[in-house]
Amino acid sequence: MTYIVHYAFFIFVYFIYFFPIWDKNTRDKLVMHIIMFVYLSFVFTLTIIPLPTQFHFTNSALLQSINFIPFRDIIYGYAFAKREALLNVIMMIPFGILLSLLTKKRLLAIVLATCLFSLTIETTQYFTILFQTDYPRIVDITDVITNTIGGFLGYSVLYVYKKLFQNIIKTPL
Repeated sequence: MTYIVHYAFFIFVYFIYFFPIWDKNTRDKLVMHIIMFVYLSFVFTLTIIPLPTQFHFTNSALLQSINFIPFRDIIYGYAFAKREALLNVIMMIPFGILLSLLTKKRLLAIVLATCLFSLTIETTQYFTILFQTDYPRIVDITDVITNTIGGFLGYSVLYVYKKLFQNIIKTPL
């Protein structure tokens, strides 16, 4: 039941955010919106859902759950740190592609949106740390950096693809 409430709330937020950017030709982009919604649902499921249902304002591990040192885990050779950084990059590549297809924004706007999306995830994880202990999360600046790189790479892949096949694809970058 908790997951249903979370996804219902996410559907509401998605349409509030993306409704203003829907063109008159929404039917043409409907599939892209569905793909974006499924993708974002997947990302939220991996990163922040379930959200806390009981609030405990006494999490003693709060300060230990925040990392402000970029790439600290990789530098100190923590287990799976390189893999996690690579997975964060890969996770956000579709975001860079899909957002640029839906909004036709340029590189700087896509990178900024990716960074803000990543900061939203990390901020939400902070509040889940603050309010509950059942699902331990870590707020990490490395995640923001690697996620932003992923959005940049996604936009870049689409840009190169469009340049290579510009005779076939008529959408502007």
